[in-house]
Amino acid sequence: MEYARYQYSCCQSGLPTVAYPGEVIALDWTSTAQPPTASTAATATTLSASLTGPFPDVAALKTAMSATNPPAPTVTATDVHTTDRVGGTPTSSLQLPAQAPIGFYDVRTTVASGGAALSGDQIVQVTASRPAATP
Repeated sequence: MEYARYQYSCCQSGLPTVAYPGEVIALDWTSTAQPPTASTAATATTLSASLTGPFPDVAALKTAMSATNPPAPTVTATDVHTTDRVGGTPTSSLQLPAQAPIGFYDVRTTVASGGAALSGDQIVQVTASRPAATP
């Protein structure tokens, strides 16, 4: 007998390039079918996301995040715990602080499964509060 398995990745629909203090950034995870397996054991998978910043510009962000010891995240999403058998489209949320300083922030997503981890980074610029709607 063979069992379905899935691999996860984040944000194929993209992230906003601009966000505002207090905003919630939704991270949509995608599962992609992999070749089936004969193993009856599911592999635990953890989907993680964090936001680090602010940085004054993209160059400073890239320098800091590529350092041997990058800065600690400003905000961390609740981990999604699943397995390689579940599939589906889980969502993580990053809540920007209401008083988040303007600047550039790194959004790091990580898929940890079977003793290995794969991370990816995207950049979001936090600007002043969203303009009020005009009547």
